[in-house]
Amino acid sequence: MKLNSEEIKNLILSLVQDVVFEYDNKTCCINPWSRTKFEVGYNDIVKIYSDIDDLMNDTIFNGRSLSDIADEIEIE
Repeated sequence: MKLNSEEIKNLILSLVQDVVFEYDNKTCCINPWSRTKFEVGYNDIVKIYSDIDDLMNDTIFNGRSLSDIADEIEIE
């Protein structure tokens, strides 16, 4: 499903499912453990965030952030 940046952020914060998508032919999985713990796995990178805005703005996607690529991805 196509979502904008704010909708992806709200989906992550809903804590109801892992958020999975592909970007640059690599799979990304975001595991929302709680509203203050999010684990992101992308390619060979695994990071844990305590703040949703840090997750949304970190440039781990080949120099781009989740906010930057939101319009280019489809959530599975």
